[in-house]
Amino acid sequence: MNLQTVKNRFGIIGNSEPLNRALDVAIQVAPTDITVLITGESGTGKENMPKIIHHYSSRKHHEYIAVNCGAIPEGTIDSELFGHEKGAFTGATDSRKGYFEVADGGTIFLDEVAELPLPTQVRLLRVLETGEFIKVGASKVKKTDVRIIAATNKDLWELVEEGSFREDLYYRLDTVQIYLPALRDRSEDIIPIFRNFVEHYSRKYDSVFRGFSDEAKALLSSYRWPGNIRELRNVAEQLVVLEKSQFVDVDTLRKYLKGRQSIGSADNLPMLQGNLDNTDSRNQQSAHQGSELIYRALLEMSNDIGDLKKMLANLVYSLFSNKNNPQLPALLGVGGHPSTLDNVNENAHNGPTNPIDYSNPGHIKLDHTHNAHNQDAMSYAARHQKSDIKGEEFDQKSLRYHRVVIMTDADVDGAHIRTLILTFFYRYKRELVEGGFIYIACPPLYKVERGKNHTYCYNESDLQKTLKGFGENAKYTIQRFKGLGEMMPKQLWETTMDPSTRMMKRIEIEDALEADRIFTILMGDKVAPRREFIETHSKELDMAALDI
Repeated sequence: MNLQTVKNRFGIIGNSEPLNRALDVAIQVAPTDITVLITGESGTGKENMPKIIHHYSSRKHHEYIAVNCGAIPEGTIDSELFGHEKGAFTGATDSRKGYFEVADGGTIFLDEVAELPLPTQVRLLRVLETGEFIKVGASKVKKTDVRIIAATNKDLWELVEEGSFREDLYYRLDTVQIYLPALRDRSEDIIPIFRNFVEHYSRKYDSVFRGFSDEAKALLSSYRWPGNIRELRNVAEQLVVLEKSQFVDVDTLRKYLKGRQSIGSADNLPMLQGNLDNTDSRNQQSAHQGSELIYRALLEMSNDIGDLKKMLANLVYSLFSNKNNPQLPALLGVGGHPSTLDNVNENAHNGPTNPIDYSNPGHIKLDHTHNAHNQDAMSYAARHQKSDIKGEEFDQKSLRYHRVVIMTDADVDGAHIRTLILTFFYRYKRELVEGGFIYIACPPLYKVERGKNHTYCYNESDLQKTLKGFGENAKYTIQRFKGLGEMMPKQLWETTMDPSTRMMKRIEIEDALEADRIFTILMGDKVAPRREFIETHSKELDMAALDI
C-alpha cells in the first residue's frame, strides 16, 4: 500500500519519519484483528488512525463507531457501551442496544480510554477476552465480534501503578501500539500543514491570503505548538479572518502566539538570534532552524538542572550526616534540610547555572547567594577531597557493589540526563570514575518484528542496517521505545537488566571529562563558548532526520 495514497484519502499532510512510521504500522495491522492502542499528545490527530485501520480491514463494510469515553457520564457509560433493558434504571422506558451490539462485525474506537471507570474496565476486559457482555439490567449473556481500537493521551502504565487503570486491561489493549508524534517533533511538516489550513479557510471565508515572511515561517517552525495540529488550525483560521493586510510578518504572527509557549521570540532565548534576509540560502535557513532548536534544548535543560540539583542534594544529604558534617548545608547551597531547597530550584529556572571553579580543591562552586558559607565550605572540601560516603579516606575495598549503573532512555532526552549525571560524578566523586566503577546501561531504541522473529536495535544506524538486511519489499513492523517504562517487563529484563544478555559501557575518565566540558559550555556563565557551540553545531543538524 502506497503511503501517499493513504495520506490523500484521509487528508493527512506531512512526510516526517515518525508520521510515516505510524502510518506504516497502521496499514500493516489493518488486515488483522489485533487490538491497537494509539498514543500521543492531545491534538495530534489520533482519530485518523482507527479510520485508516478500519478502512483497510475486512470489517470495512460493517459499522465503525467512535466513542469519546471522557464525554460520557460515569453513570450512563455502561448503558451506552453495552445497552440496557427496559426498567433497568430510572428513565429506561425502552430496551436499548449498546455500541458493542450495534457494531457487531465492525470496529469500535474508544477514544480517551483512560477515562473509563474501573467497573466499566472489567466489562471491557471480558469483551476483549471472550466477546461476551451483559446489558445493564439483563441476565442473559450476549456475544459480539468487534475489533477494539483505543486511544489515550495519558501514560496508561502510570495509571496502572496509581491503581486507576487495570493492569490486565492494559496488556490486552497494548497488543500493538501506534505512537503519533507531537507537531514539534515533525517540524518539517508544520509549514505544509499550516498552508493547507490557510488555503482552506481562505476559500471558506472568501478571503485572499498572500503568505508569510521568512521570519514568520521560521517562528512557525520553531514554536512548540502545545496544542499540536488543533492549535495550528485555530491560529490559521484567526489569521485568515482577522488580518486584513493579507501578508503576515513575524510581529503579526507573534500576536497570535502571545501568552503561549512561544520559543521563537528572541525575548525567550539565551542570546539574541540573527535575522534572515529574504535572499538567504536554504543552508542558512536550516542553520537558523538548528540554532532555534539548540536554544530550545538549552531552555528545557535549565529546568531539568533545577530538578537534578534537588534530587542530588537529597541524595547527598542522605549519605552524610548533618551532625557529623556541620558544613553540609553550605555544601548543598541551602540553609538547612533538602526539604527547604525551593530556592535552589528557583535559581535554576532563572538562567544557566555557574560553572565549576576548578581552582577550588574540592571542585565546588557555591551559589552567589550563599557567599557567607564559602570559606567553611572550601575548607571542608579541601579536607575531604577524596572522601567516601562516610567522610573517610576513599577506599574502594569498602564498596559493596563495585558498580554504579546509569540507566536512562535511549533517546536524546536520555543522553541529556546521562550528561548531567556524569558531570556530577566527575566533579564530586571523580574517584569512582577513575576506578572504573561507573557504567552506562545500553537499552534498545527500536524493536523490529518480522514474522515470528524480532531484533532489537540500539541506534538509528543499527536500525538501518537491520532493515537493509531484509531486502526490498520485506514485511516488518518497527516499535520505537519512547522510554524504559514503555517496555514490557520481559523486554526490559532481556535487553537491559539480565546480566547474561545486557550491554553496558564502562565510563572512562575521558568520557566524564567530555560530559563536564559540554555541560560547562552550554550551562556556564560565559556567553562566547556557548555562542560558538550553537553556531557551529546548528549547521550540522539534519532537520529532516532529527529525532527529538
